[in-house]
Amino acid sequence: MPDHIQPYQWLDAPATPATPTLVSSPPDPGRPIWAVLSWILGGVFLLAIILINQLPESEGAKPVPVAEIAAPTIADPFTLTTKMMVKLGRGGMTIDAASMRQIASQVEMAAHTPLDKVRGAMALAELREPEDGLRMLDRIAAKDIDSDALAGDIALVRTLLDDGPAALDEASVERLIEHHGWFARLAMTRGKGADDPERRQLLAGGALVVGVAGLVLVLVVIGVLGGLGCAITAIVLAMQGKLKRRFLPPAPGGSVYLEMAGVLIACFLAMKLVLPLILHLAGVTEAQPAITVSLGVQWSLVLVLLWPLVRGVGMTRWRMDLGLHAGRGFFTEVGAGVFMYLAGLPLLGLAVGLSLVLMLLKQVVSQALFGEDAAPPTNPLLDLLTSASPGQIALFASLAIVWAPLVEETVFRGALYRHLRSRVGVASAVGLSALVFGLMHGYELLMLGPVISLGIVFALMREWRSSLIPSITAHALHNATVTLVLIMLLSAVRD
Repeated sequence: MPDHIQPYQWLDAPATPATPTLVSSPPDPGRPIWAVLSWILGGVFLLAIILINQLPESEGAKPVPVAEIAAPTIADPFTLTTKMMVKLGRGGMTIDAASMRQIASQVEMAAHTPLDKVRGAMALAELREPEDGLRMLDRIAAKDIDSDALAGDIALVRTLLDDGPAALDEASVERLIEHHGWFARLAMTRGKGADDPERRQLLAGGALVVGVAGLVLVLVVIGVLGGLGCAITAIVLAMQGKLKRRFLPPAPGGSVYLEMAGVLIACFLAMKLVLPLILHLAGVTEAQPAITVSLGVQWSLVLVLLWPLVRGVGMTRWRMDLGLHAGRGFFTEVGAGVFMYLAGLPLLGLAVGLSLVLMLLKQVVSQALFGEDAAPPTNPLLDLLTSASPGQIALFASLAIVWAPLVEETVFRGALYRHLRSRVGVASAVGLSALVFGLMHGYELLMLGPVISLGIVFALMREWRSSLIPSITAHALHNATVTLVLIMLLSAVRD
């Protein structure tokens, strides 16, 4: 039997007293010098990606000149929250007075900036009475009205709430719509009947909001009960020694799988720096075609998985080294992935809670030091989906549900984790591979905790099962759930 098959004999042959325990497999292909270069170049490229990912947040942290007020998008947290509340309260649903007050209070609590309060005033007038909107305008401190544009908008909204839409001339109406979009258009329909086509369109989606909320509630219940149950079961089985680690680390010395991770990082950096330049030179300046090309190019990065084959690794060894095998059986590994994903949900919940606490602390520090709220965190998924066409949404969904589980698991858990385990223990390999995985995502640093926690759970699956089928299953399950909820939510709150 060839040497490269020997480390995987345990997959097909149960251990017996006569079968020696394998501590490691032979070193991976490659040379130490290539490993050193991969670490250096991969580290530099990863640092560049981190800086680029955080650059939009750095720019977003600066106050937007009020003279350049643009119509809000649902990528803005306040706009998303308020549209959900208004559509829930006025979108054809039967809401009692107490519930309506609670809905209105959510809008009041979400309004932090003067711009939020101007828009919130129009929403409150819709949810309750014009006087409630006027009181919100009164809460805008004079020191915060630092431009003629904002002062002018406040005056126009006061007139709109006091005297109705008919009190504004055409230029004033156009100005408010240009600055405040959906909020202003809805305010202009106040007093019209429920059968008015424009008003009905602006308020549509209430039932879908309820459906999304119900779905999220069901998922939370399943996650809490199933997560705690599976986590407790996993801990008990581990304490009883029944969770056998099946991953067999290679001996130190190889580099090819570290190179593979470095190639993916380099390709991502090229997508962020080189692709926009190529599109510009090609005359693709419109945002929508550029988004479509970028999504398509990302799909092409699946070719990175073939890097070890290019470097001379045989097909069988490539598949076995990376965990692209059925382990103890395809459906057994799929079940292990679902079980471990549920068992990891408590860790994910803790990470989400920690990120929220850190964002709250950021707000407190920003208020204490600068006297203003920190910019809300950006969400690249919302930024993409808010203006995406149906075709782009379908392409994005395929990336999230198919591409990411296959490519990211093969590179970060199949290749990078394997290389790390040839040199360090389980805890270090799990932590470092999860950190690199998290930093590759375009979220604000304080919001990376949930992604890193998922990387930890996926890496533990690799150590436990050796096969990548469990982590690919869990990754696809997670991304499919998040993508479905986001698409349904954005469908409900579109104008």
